[in-house]
Amino acid sequence: MANKNESETRTSLDEINDQLTGLEQKVQDNQKKIMWGIVAVLAVICLILVWIYAVRRPGIEAADNAVGQADLTLNLGNDSLALVQYKQVADDYGYEAGNRAALNAAILLYKNKNYEDIGSQSYATVPSQLYTDYSQSSFDVTGMPLDFAIDDDGNGFFAIQTEDGVVYTRAGDFSLDDEGYLGLPDHGRVLDVNGEEILLVTDK
Repeated sequence: MANKNESETRTSLDEINDQLTGLEQKVQDNQKKIMWGIVAVLAVICLILVWIYAVRRPGIEAADNAVGQADLTLNLGNDSLALVQYKQVADDYGYEAGNRAALNAAILLYKNKNYEDIGSQSYATVPSQLYTDYSQSSFDVTGMPLDFAIDDDGNGFFAIQTEDGVVYTRAGDFSLDDEGYLGLPDHGRVLDVNGEEILLVTDK
């Protein structure tokens, strides 16, 4: 009987020992995976740092130096050479300096009435002409008694008396000021066809 109990005890101890051995092996395997994960993360970080310090930062410095040289040329009064330099920077570099070079080149082109796209990364588009569109648009019913619109195919304007003189507008969202005059908020009073301010008598 004693031999049987002793045999069972050994069997139990062997099972526990096997379980502990398996757990130890799993911990070792997990440690290897964790170590390889850490190595991979460190490798990625190293690659990012190399890109920042060996590629991006020198590129930014070169772009800044190039656009600075173009600025100096422009300050010396040589617009045509500065334009060439700005366009070169805009074509060769991205970064903030490249964008600024594209904008400066577009400004120089606009001053010379020459319009084209600048830069391969980003560029400023310069309008060929500037104008105000006075064509008639649609009307919206607001339900406000002092909202007006001009139905004259873009030929009519409201005259507003401001502190700096009379200005003309097609905005018609009027209101009454404290003295009962019809006005355009934050601008001035509306004038009639005789150039007189419009006083509206109310029941107040």
